[in-house]
Amino acid sequence: MVLYSFDSLPKPSVLVCMLVLAWAPANGEPLSFYLPPDTAYDSRIPTPVATLGFEPGDRHIRHDELLTFLERLADQSERVQLRVIGHTYQDRPLVELVISSPDNLARLDYVQDRQASLQAGDLVSARSTQIPLLVSLNYGIHGNEPSSSNAVPLVAYYLAASKDPHVGSLLQDTIIVLNPSLNPDGLSFFASWVNNNRSRFPETNRFDREHNAPWPYGRVNHYLFDLNRDWLFLQQSEMRSIVAGFRRWLPQVMGDFHETGVDTTAYFQPGVPKRTHPLTLADNQALTKALAEHIAAGLNEHGLLYYTKERFDDFYHGKGATYADLVGSVGLTFEVGGSRGLVHESRNGVVRFADTIRKQIAMSLALIDGAWRLRERLQEYQLRYFESALAEADNDSARFVIIGDANDPARFRGFCEWLLRQGIVIHESAKSVQIQDREYEPGHAIVIPLRQPSYRMIQSLFERRRDFAEPIFYDISTWNAALAYDLPVQRVGNSRNLIGRRISLPLPPSATGALPVSSYGYLIRWTSSDAPAVVASLHSAGVQVRAAMKPLSVETHEGVQTFESGSIFVPVRLQDLEAGRLHEVVSQAISGKEIEAFSVDGGLAQRGIDLGSDNFRVIDPVRVALLAGSGVARSEVGEIWHLLDTRIGMALALINRDSLEDVDLREFTHLILVDGRYGALGEQAARIRRWVHGGGTLVLQRRATALAPAIVGAEGTMGAPELADGNKGPDEGATGELDASSIRAYGSRTADGRLAQIPGAIFQLRIDRTHPLFFGFDDDSLPVMRRGTYVLPFGTNRYAIPALYSETPVLAGYASEENIRRLKSTPAVHVVKIGRGRIVSLADNPNFRGFFQGSSRIFTNVVFFGQTIR
Repeated sequence: MVLYSFDSLPKPSVLVCMLVLAWAPANGEPLSFYLPPDTAYDSRIPTPVATLGFEPGDRHIRHDELLTFLERLADQSERVQLRVIGHTYQDRPLVELVISSPDNLARLDYVQDRQASLQAGDLVSARSTQIPLLVSLNYGIHGNEPSSSNAVPLVAYYLAASKDPHVGSLLQDTIIVLNPSLNPDGLSFFASWVNNNRSRFPETNRFDREHNAPWPYGRVNHYLFDLNRDWLFLQQSEMRSIVAGFRRWLPQVMGDFHETGVDTTAYFQPGVPKRTHPLTLADNQALTKALAEHIAAGLNEHGLLYYTKERFDDFYHGKGATYADLVGSVGLTFEVGGSRGLVHESRNGVVRFADTIRKQIAMSLALIDGAWRLRERLQEYQLRYFESALAEADNDSARFVIIGDANDPARFRGFCEWLLRQGIVIHESAKSVQIQDREYEPGHAIVIPLRQPSYRMIQSLFERRRDFAEPIFYDISTWNAALAYDLPVQRVGNSRNLIGRRISLPLPPSATGALPVSSYGYLIRWTSSDAPAVVASLHSAGVQVRAAMKPLSVETHEGVQTFESGSIFVPVRLQDLEAGRLHEVVSQAISGKEIEAFSVDGGLAQRGIDLGSDNFRVIDPVRVALLAGSGVARSEVGEIWHLLDTRIGMALALINRDSLEDVDLREFTHLILVDGRYGALGEQAARIRRWVHGGGTLVLQRRATALAPAIVGAEGTMGAPELADGNKGPDEGATGELDASSIRAYGSRTADGRLAQIPGAIFQLRIDRTHPLFFGFDDDSLPVMRRGTYVLPFGTNRYAIPALYSETPVLAGYASEENIRRLKSTPAVHVVKIGRGRIVSLADNPNFRGFFQGSSRIFTNVVFFGQTIR
């Protein structure tokens, strides 16, 4: 049976023949349903059913069961090795299954050394070293897309146990690195729900509990991050392990297997051609097309429906397959219309779990076989990818990128660690240099040479693209790293002798001298992103801290020092701890942190406020309640949870929105409502208003800002935000009669609606650094990620708007001229005082995906300094 249409290539083997048979009315199915028929297997190798105790597709596999089977497979098969590469936040192992011939498995270190030399730029050595084709298969990064991980036992068993001569030949030429579950915590959540709610006789109705897992649905990891948006910025521990493993192998081909809605068929790349990132090479897309044609031929043989070149794109470099394209692989995304439960009604008929598993298997084996047939082209492409990267760098008018620390050593250190994890070569700056109005000094700046194998990644991270072939995006339209971290950056045309010592991991904290014991007090700068964690640690030890509302200069143990607004003062005499113990607590709080702390022996300032001034305000301990649950943006909940839990080290209460009426708000200092669909608050509005009036801080983010007027009520004056969220069709909301110039083609309707949205562009704010919400910031502008088109009102208090979008707000990415006109010079942050409390409205998500660490300081300032606003 011919499944491959390329005349220039050999005829396909049984590997991709007859993978999908006539559909049978069952739940779980035997091997013959999923795998090529008439295949002989090594009887010593355990089958999935023999190990698991159920036929694949009969129920959802748990992560521990999946590992048990893979461990047995590795124990019994000379073709298989199992490696632990990391752990999840819930301490489940992340593993990779390496499948190849015994000869190849014996020289895996040699293969990885060769790929390391390739990424290090030793291209002559790489060209002279022959290695097998490397294929990476990645399953289950979204836990509620279970068919991919449930396909793994069958894919692995077939490759490990098949006696087909073609499989043996293929494995002699190929090393397959199979990642069975990139999100074990999400998979476990979802499998538990479905298995606990399945019936003996499965129900197809889409409203059955089995098909409706509760919030957060299992798609995400422990901290509610979408891991398939974190390949580039590595904010989650799972992705740091996964990307490190991926880069050790640097496969020529990467398959990323997903599920999509039940009513769809199946998708594989290429995506929409005009929406491919310009840094993706034409040869990459040609190879993607060749692989896709091979996959399509296999599915055509069995009459299976699929689509390509629609809906999905190859633009955002932070998701799996597109990340692979950026680093020298050929990445393909696969989507299968999922059943979620065991059976599910759809417009294409009843979809069974077993059917979705079989499609994943069919596409997996077809990809392996197609890659094997294209192996010479793929190997050559990867070599030329790095050779051409260096050639492009040679033709670049710039030679280096220099980046400053913005007076925040903690944020800068994290930035450098992240660059190094992505394989980017960085150096210390060897001397001071003035570029425009910024001084880049040794110890406070890094230099990135552009001529390095990671040239295209550097281009991706620092470009400010504003023009697009087709400005419609499946994800965000920009991700400039310097803007995300709010760090000054310049491209320079020559070294100016800037290149200093090469930096490598691990990066220790900056060395600081011992903090002397003081009988008066300690001052801590707020400019470091580690400062909130220090304050949280001091609060947990029962230490009173105060924050400067105005700047000052004072004599310290290191001479006269100037301290900006927001600096923290720890007075000795006002504590319950004796002076020696207080010194121990302060020293422990700053240990291992990028913090500047000083001992002071008196309270008289040389300039500015004295240490006993009323402009040093007590910062009371913070107790945060964060509303979660159905209708609430889980990613924004997770970003705040992760920030407070892992970076700042403070407790917070995740409150289900349905439980809000039962919560005693007096237990909390802050209540946070992120983007979501809340409807009318009803009686809760008055209850929240009373709590705010008594001193609470209510934080509303993005569309939740629409709730502010109902809560403010008669206590304040604040108009409702204009909620043009871009989700309406382009013809909705029109008023008056149309004329001929307004008529649009029906076929343009969907595109027009997408063009009216802001999918994710970086906007510039003008900020007021005298306001407590912007203490510690380095300059008067701030980049933020803007999504959505709602506009905050001005209200009537001229002192209540510490941040506005600039007159020309778009720094990078796409926003229509109409949206730019509507948003420019409008509020980005609005504060309303009610009694002793306040409502803080944030038009944007300052913690976007965890990597907008420049703007996340707005949020930490709201948490710690919101209470000081008068």
